[in-house]
Amino acid sequence: NLLSTEDPLSTTNIRVGNSLEFTQGKENLLIDVKDQYDLFIYDVSGRLIWSIKDQIQPTEIAPAQLQNNVYIIKVVTSNETKSFKVLLAQ
Repeated sequence: NLLSTEDPLSTTNIRVGNSLEFTQGKENLLIDVKDQYDLFIYDVSGRLIWSIKDQIQPTEIAPAQLQNNVYIIKVVTSNETKSFKVLLAQ
């Protein structure tokens, strides 16, 4: 899956089962997980850019926090691991 913030009017919403939801609009990327989770953001070369461990609240990422690029977002819970490609553009 590739999410993009290039279209200023678009919002992309991806739900995985009942526990994981990615919502991406022009202003932010919101990651909402119903369980405790770890979040990792990698650039396309596989270099770890950002991580949060033991998160229980939704995480909001503003495109201004990262350079325009494609990133891999990986969410790890006790039950599953999910990864998505995201195009962040300001």
